[in-house]
Amino acid sequence: PVYSVYEKALEIYQSLQKRSPANYNLFTDVVKTFQELERFEEAQEFIENQRKRDKSPRVLVELSQNAILQGKSDKAKVYMDSIRANVREKPMYTITVSRALEAYALLDWAEEIYLIGLEGTPDNASYIQRLALIYGEQGKIHKMFQTFVELIEAQDRYYNMVLQYFSRYITDNPKADTNKALKRILLTNIQQQPDILYYDLLSWLFIQEQDYAKAFQQEKAILNRDPERGMQAIRNI
Repeated sequence: PVYSVYEKALEIYQSLQKRSPANYNLFTDVVKTFQELERFEEAQEFIENQRKRDKSPRVLVELSQNAILQGKSDKAKVYMDSIRANVREKPMYTITVSRALEAYALLDWAEEIYLIGLEGTPDNASYIQRLALIYGEQGKIHKMFQTFVELIEAQDRYYNMVLQYFSRYITDNPKADTNKALKRILLTNIQQQPDILYYDLLSWLFIQEQDYAKAFQQEKAILNRDPERGMQAIRNI
């Protein structure tokens, strides 16, 4: 029977976890096996014991998920309130907590945690990058593009990586919703603050659409602001 397989797995995981109590992967293996066996109370007790040793709020994520699996959404939200409070107090937990939430496809909550982390460190590139990826998974394409642009604004070394992500959504069709969304963001940014970055990204977008005349116009705008860089870019079109 299926249960006997999980029961055997539970014995093995528990034995390994006792030898390496600090191994978080083994800890979650035990928790998940309890849950597969629908032994949720034992899972909760095990998680609470781990919480005594590990004060990271990612352990609270396990308690929340255990409650969700039992249909106890109100209890899960109480744990989530504690998670938020922990991350506000110690933003260093942002990545580990959010990744734990992502592992259970709790993307809305993971988004919240990254936003809390960014409240204290608004230019944290790691948080911005992960937040953009979550927006992509959620289908919030406009927010994803906007956040990736903010990432380059904070750290220009991410420029090529961001273009790779953009390439997954941008097509050669200028009427595609994704193309129009990115174009709208860049044009709005140009109106508010005509930074070379936005002209550069707009030029890249027009090149993907094979509209080289419009790309050339953007490069001329760059040339007016930075002659050396502008001439090099024009040669590359």
